[in-house]
Amino acid sequence: MSRIGIMGGTFNPIHNAHVAMAKQAYKQADLDKVLFMPSKNPPHKSSANILPENERAKMVKLAIKDIPYFNYSDFEIKREGTTYSAQTVELLHQQYPDDKFFFIMGADSFFQIETWYHPEQIMKRVVLLPVGRDDSDRVKMENQSRHLGEKYDAKVKLIEMDKMHISSSNIRKMISEDKDVSKFLSPSVLNYIKRNNFYRRPKLNV
Repeated sequence: MSRIGIMGGTFNPIHNAHVAMAKQAYKQADLDKVLFMPSKNPPHKSSANILPENERAKMVKLAIKDIPYFNYSDFEIKREGTTYSAQTVELLHQQYPDDKFFFIMGADSFFQIETWYHPEQIMKRVVLLPVGRDDSDRVKMENQSRHLGEKYDAKVKLIEMDKMHISSSNIRKMISEDKDVSKFLSPSVLNYIKRNNFYRRPKLNV
């Protein structure tokens, strides 16, 4: 039986905090590997500012290429329609019944999980690995862990990580304003974004 972490997300673009979260989850939950799984059509986000899935996938591959225990997965991207986490974990369980899956998530998602599509199915199939970062409050996360355990019999392991004030939306905004984002992205991802002119505002012809 393998212990497999799932690091899902839009990754628009993937940044250093995503990688740091997965590294800490790998170490603290004693995982065998982490699957980076870009979403195709995330149900909670508008697609207006989201790059095509093939471009987001390329950036994920670039960001994790030098870390042997990280693997890219097209499990969600190759599916049709809107992808829900509940369906993803059920399909993973059916295809890999002997493996144990761990769902890596940010604190914001941890507190919102009850609003997701069939959250009880997610918590039935995976161990939640919420990562405290930014302004996450440890006591609140412990209370949420107890609440989900009592209501859904959820299995939760809180992952510790130093605060990293990074978000994909802020990175996109900074790029559109010609600001330096080199400390937030791997060099290969940053070069790919620059080479393809992603997230830049179109110049007006005056």
